[in-house]
Amino acid sequence: MLKSTILASVVMAIILPIQAQALSELPAQPVHTFDESAVTGNIGQSDEIKEVLKQLDGFAAQFTQTVVDADDNQIHSAKGSLTFKQPGKFIWQVNEPDEELLISDGQSVWWFNPFVEQVSIYEANHAVTTTPFALLVNDDPAVWDNFAIQTNNNGFVITPLNLNDAQVIRLEIILKGDGTKSIDKLLITSRSRQVSEYQLFDHKKVSPKDTDFVFTIPAGVDIDDQRPTSVQTNANGNVQY
Repeated sequence: MLKSTILASVVMAIILPIQAQALSELPAQPVHTFDESAVTGNIGQSDEIKEVLKQLDGFAAQFTQTVVDADDNQIHSAKGSLTFKQPGKFIWQVNEPDEELLISDGQSVWWFNPFVEQVSIYEANHAVTTTPFALLVNDDPAVWDNFAIQTNNNGFVITPLNLNDAQVIRLEIILKGDGTKSIDKLLITSRSRQVSEYQLFDHKKVSPKDTDFVFTIPAGVDIDDQRPTSVQTNANGNVQY
């Protein structure tokens, strides 16, 4: 397993499993910046949020990341970039303070840490679709049925219907206030009440190729392949079935 790093909050939000823990063991209230007083209720699979998320097809942006603990103390910060292509493809690149990469081609997810020269590989269907992050990259109604969605004047709050096994208990999508409905911030609240905030800037539309989302494993890198044995990896990291 890779050591705990600055990208861990994203990885945790997308792929890392945990053992079930009773909700009574959690603090009573999460730390977050969302205005609860303006929440209007469960809107399910609303056209409004789906229209917003359609913008993620060919979406790229830079980000600054800040992570705070349950007492609102800053514990991490980073800078990087992200790229999305629907369905299920994304690149999440941290550039500072240390390079890391999380990339998915819709079938497999690679988490690469150059410093320790290790890559962990996960099956995307199992890894991504079980967390709120899934709604950013998946429009399958069966996946959406696993989450409650609320809205207010600033954006959306997505929470798993089953919190007992949830590592990520909340994903907040905050929209820019200029009427464009473009995404301004992403906030990920973990089970331990850490909040990772991603402030996005330099938004742009791009036309990435499918091959841009396939990770080529460098020579000499240790491989921790968590996928089922039916999914094999060839020498350059491409997926074969």
